[in-house]
Amino acid sequence: MTARERDSDGDTLAAVHTGRSGGRHHDVSVVRADASRARAGQPRGSARQGRRGAAALRDVRALLTLVTLVPLALPLLAATAPAAFARRRHARWFGGRGESLRAEAQAAKDAAAAAFYELDTAQRDLRISIETITAVDSTPAARRAVSDFEAIGHRIDEVSHQYISAVDAHDLDRDDLDSAVAARARTELTRAKDELARTKGELERFQQGLGPLLDKAETQLARLAPAVERARQTLLAASNALDAVRAAGLKADDLAARLAALGPELTKLNQGAGRHGVPETLQRADRVQRDAEAVRAEAERCRSAPPRSTGGSCRCVPARRP
Repeated sequence: MTARERDSDGDTLAAVHTGRSGGRHHDVSVVRADASRARAGQPRGSARQGRRGAAALRDVRALLTLVTLVPLALPLLAATAPAAFARRRHARWFGGRGESLRAEAQAAKDAAAAAFYELDTAQRDLRISIETITAVDSTPAARRAVSDFEAIGHRIDEVSHQYISAVDAHDLDRDDLDSAVAARARTELTRAKDELARTKGELERFQQGLGPLLDKAETQLARLAPAVERARQTLLAASNALDAVRAAGLKADDLAARLAALGPELTKLNQGAGRHGVPETLQRADRVQRDAEAVRAEAERCRSAPPRSTGGSCRCVPARRP
């Protein structure tokens, strides 16, 4: 290769580097000189200067590579920057004091939910007790119990609304929930839980005061079904005894009239205590059983030893034959 060709090659390399690097004339001239000397076989002043020239050439190549790759990397950087920011924000929240406050707020929310459920269950149970009392008892004490229960019901509505409002006001699952909001949520939910528990205590004390009224009502309700069933069975026995008297050829018009008078009472028994009241139904069942038993007993006496006249204790007489 001639000296002219070597100089031409060096000039071309310098032109390329000068156009791409944008004004770095000093570095490019050094590289051109190094390239010319290398191809001409001219040694540098020292090995150290040769290493500097090679390092400068590598720097230029790296710069060219960077200029080429930066436009390609910009879209990727724009796409990943929001996610990186979100991760930094997420990491800032879930660390240290912030994470502890969030956990405390969540624990307060869970405790308030448990207290709300317990209060709701206790109110439902007490309502059943009140309905039991009113179905049996109409005394002033029973009416006062009903009014007191309604007042407690209003108090329960108030504390329940406070709890629901505290839950709706704070979203503890948000990633950007800061420490101040978490602390406020913990305070409000703890206060709601305490109010729910206090109201439940009032409800339990009120239920304990209902003990005598509830025991009386439950006793009468326990008697109701057996008493009605005994009245029905006694009426059936009296009807069968009267049929046996007639089958023996005896007239028992008086007994038949007394038995027929119990028919409307049996209809009311079948209609139930929900329509006629528990105390009235119990009294009716006892009366029907007593009267039906009297008819049955007298019919049995007439059939076993029928009198010859109407002057005996049994009012059965021989029936006239056609």
